[in-house]
Amino acid sequence: MLIAEVLVEISIGINKTFSYMIPKHLDIKKGMRVLVPFGKKELEGFVLNIKPYEQVDYELKNIIAPIGDEVVLNDELLDLGKYISAKTFSSLIKAYQTMLPVALKVKKGREIKKKYLSYIVLMQD
Repeated sequence: MLIAEVLVEISIGINKTFSYMIPKHLDIKKGMRVLVPFGKKELEGFVLNIKPYEQVDYELKNIIAPIGDEVVLNDELLDLGKYISAKTFSSLIKAYQTMLPVALKVKKGREIKKKYLSYIVLMQD
């Protein structure tokens, strides 16, 4: 079993991650957006770390679902967000949101529409 440390967007903007179990049927990676239960709500957040399961004194909830199939924040962007947060005294979630295009920012109910580029390859004889 694996645990994901998720940074969720909450109004007080604290730099704290929350631990969630990764269900075996989900393919979750570091840097992905995920939907998680948070109190009585469901919030979106970023997976900042994945670690092996360890016993804790509280009940861990499961990640509900990944949002999209791709990693949004690679290691370089994760480090850059931490640097921006430390230098500007902003919350970590705000630093990450500043770096991302509008479609990828954590926002409840936002759906990313994929755009496809098609082309034709002409072959010469």
